[in-house]
Amino acid sequence: MVRISIFRMFRRDDVVNIGRFKGFHRHRILPPLLVVFVTAVVLLAYSLWFSHQQAIQAAQTNVRNLAWLTEARWSASLDRARSSLDNLAGKVRPDAMRQAELHRYEQYLNTELTIEGKGFPEIKAFHVFGADGGLMYTSEVDDPWRLNMTEASCFRKLREDPRQEIAYSGVMRHGADQVESFMVLLPLRAANGVFLGALGAQIDLAYFERLLGSLDVGGRGFLAIWRSDDFSLVLRRPPLPPELARRLPADHPVRGAIAGGMRDGVVRAPAYVDGLPRILGVRVLINAPFYVVAGLAEDEVLASWRTKRLVVVLVGLLLLVVLWLMRGLLKHSESSLARAIDQAQSAEERLKLMASVYEHTSEAILVTDAAKRIVSINRAFTTLTGYALADVQGRNPSLLSAGRTSPEEYAEMWRAIDESGAWQGEIWDRRKDGSCYPKWLAISTLRNAEGVLTHYIGSFTDISDRKQAEQRIHELAHNDVLTGLANRFSLDQRLAQAIVAARRENRQLAVMFIDLDRFKAINDTLGHPVGDQLLRDVAKRLRACVRASDIVARLGGDEFVVVMTDLADAVAHAVPLMAGKIVRQLSRTHRIDGHELRSTPSIGIAVFPSDGEDVGALMKAADTAMYHAKSQGRANYQFFTAAMNKAAAERLQLENALRQALERDEFRLHFQPQIDIASGSVVAVEALIRWQSPTMGLVPPDTFIPLAEEVGLIEGIGRWVLEQAGRECELLVAGGYPGIRVAVNLSMRQLRKRDIVAIVRRVLQDNRIAPGQLELEVTETVTMEAPETTIGVLGQLRALGVLLSVDDFGIGYSSLARLKLLPIHGLKLDRTLVGDIETDANDAAICAAAIAMAHSLGLKVVAEGVETEAQLEHLRRLGCDLAQGYHFSRPLPVDELNLYLERSRQGAALGAPA
Repeated sequence: MVRISIFRMFRRDDVVNIGRFKGFHRHRILPPLLVVFVTAVVLLAYSLWFSHQQAIQAAQTNVRNLAWLTEARWSASLDRARSSLDNLAGKVRPDAMRQAELHRYEQYLNTELTIEGKGFPEIKAFHVFGADGGLMYTSEVDDPWRLNMTEASCFRKLREDPRQEIAYSGVMRHGADQVESFMVLLPLRAANGVFLGALGAQIDLAYFERLLGSLDVGGRGFLAIWRSDDFSLVLRRPPLPPELARRLPADHPVRGAIAGGMRDGVVRAPAYVDGLPRILGVRVLINAPFYVVAGLAEDEVLASWRTKRLVVVLVGLLLLVVLWLMRGLLKHSESSLARAIDQAQSAEERLKLMASVYEHTSEAILVTDAAKRIVSINRAFTTLTGYALADVQGRNPSLLSAGRTSPEEYAEMWRAIDESGAWQGEIWDRRKDGSCYPKWLAISTLRNAEGVLTHYIGSFTDISDRKQAEQRIHELAHNDVLTGLANRFSLDQRLAQAIVAARRENRQLAVMFIDLDRFKAINDTLGHPVGDQLLRDVAKRLRACVRASDIVARLGGDEFVVVMTDLADAVAHAVPLMAGKIVRQLSRTHRIDGHELRSTPSIGIAVFPSDGEDVGALMKAADTAMYHAKSQGRANYQFFTAAMNKAAAERLQLENALRQALERDEFRLHFQPQIDIASGSVVAVEALIRWQSPTMGLVPPDTFIPLAEEVGLIEGIGRWVLEQAGRECELLVAGGYPGIRVAVNLSMRQLRKRDIVAIVRRVLQDNRIAPGQLELEVTETVTMEAPETTIGVLGQLRALGVLLSVDDFGIGYSSLARLKLLPIHGLKLDRTLVGDIETDANDAAICAAAIAMAHSLGLKVVAEGVETEAQLEHLRRLGCDLAQGYHFSRPLPVDELNLYLERSRQGAALGAPA
């Protein structure tokens, strides 16, 4: 064989060298050989240590990922269970918790529990338990067993500790099959804090067993969920025998790490179950007393490393043998020729070993002669290319070329080989079956003792996986993961290139900044999955609207950008046509998961070069125009103008000042009286916020309230108003006005916050406010957004003794069927209806109908914006209950309010315009 002849050539050279060693003193050659041997041993040891570290690091990354996946799914299920329990809590009336009332509520509540459980594969059932722990209502009406929480410690904690807001049971086993489950409990309390019972979400642990079973942890690895309060085991895959499924020992490293504050990390420790060393990934849940552990057995992680260690040891021993043989060769260099021939035969055996290594290496290797004809290949070459030696022997390696490398690149490759004797780089080849693949090729030359080139040696590996990974990284760097559109980074690059081309060709381009109206309300109400589907649908519609040469990108959230390129003189026609098309297409109803959603676009347009000559200037101008489009009523497009810069600067100044207003105590409360039309007495005052800015003076609410809503400051401002109004309630009682209530407006964002009930409860307690003295007003539109959630929250507020009313009634889109379900006591007619009640027959008819409808529902009616005696008289004839407006008084500071109330009590200010 040709390859054997190559190694035999090396053997003959070996014999010649041995003859040269004759008479050469071995003590002058042995020290350099020892240096080479020690160096080789050090390199092998370093390689072994480095590969050991890589194996451990890879395992640590793996257990972190496994723990993260498990924690994410477990935490999501607990959050969903908690959210469902919060929703169900609003549907369980206090009288439904009495045993005598079971027959009235059983069908209704069982149905509600069943409906809530649909779509949650991990939740086996929802239950309602009485104060004694007995099961009252359940979504699993056909179960052969009945739950009882009387002896459960978690249930006792809820019953005995009024501060306990949630509880989690231990692992429970039920039925003949000993089905394992886990209970999340939410307390049900009366308005006075008395414990009525608890809502329970029963989580099916078998579901999580299947989920954990789908993750690969090796033969002796595991995944487990533990309690972080008492370190008891909740779930483990694979499961433990019952006698081993106990609490984690107090001296276990994982327990110590968690006690030390670790929330996400890796621990190496032997398992207390079998004593095997394991690498453990630990993640502690933030909002619940649990943590998850993913463990991999170290012996499995290091299995491949031990094989490499064996190979390294063998190679080291081989080097030692070689060194020993060389020492013997030098020692006997002065012996007879027969001894030298024996040594040469030993060298030939070593060359055979090298040939075996050549044959079994994982890299493909080919050898050509000086004329570049293939003379030898190894087994990896055949595996990778599909060619056997008979297919390629005597042929030029160019037969492997895929045709993707240019002649110039090949010429440069051979020039480097001729100059330096080596080259390496990436090229594309073709397999025998015709498939192409990228490879990393290294070529070196082999010369004989006289320096004449005799062979070329090429080694290469398939780098398809690396190329795919590079492509994926490129896609992630340049494309939005959710929609597949260009991301901000890619947009900046492509827009910069488009600007250069437009400047070179003396053309224009247009940048459209698109923001979706009401998207946040949809996302917060229906959840991120629905919001994500809506964004994907918007992206699809945008692609369908634009031309092939245009750029479509998503900046993040609900912000998109469209760049119209290749515009000559048709900007005035083409851009409005495109913008109008986008407005129409994005305004069409989106049908997602059974919901019909509508989110209109607000579009700002900037044109190159008139509105900006670089990326930053154009994006800023388009963004400014977009905010102007929103101010013009949304669902429209606006071109950038120079005047918008001034408006944007003023808006930014107002926003910055508003962010500091709370800290600087610049807000004030004014109060406008509400008059009983029949008696003329003051029965309530409405708290109205005012902003006294040191630089801008008195800023009207209709200027800063919408901005506070938009930038997320309304929650802090609304809490301040509630707290100040609560103090005023206490002062009214102390001043001798216990019958006058204080009305406060609640925004949409406040009503959606989960802690709004707790905030109102604290205000009532801190200021000792009696039932009926505090009134909360919500707008008609707010009551129709997510009505099920709204009704539940309003019901909880009403249970605190707070009065509720619907503000701005008559200008929204109320459903009367929904309105009658709200726990409200009154309606406020909007001032736009009251203002023309004398002259506009439609407004008068609407007011009459609203007052009659409200009275039929047992509701009080307040007319706001009353400014004349004629309006008051008309409202009196319609039977309206209360009125407020400038006919009686403007909104007053606290000190003027006290004077007004005193005059009103004395009968001096009744009906006098202020």
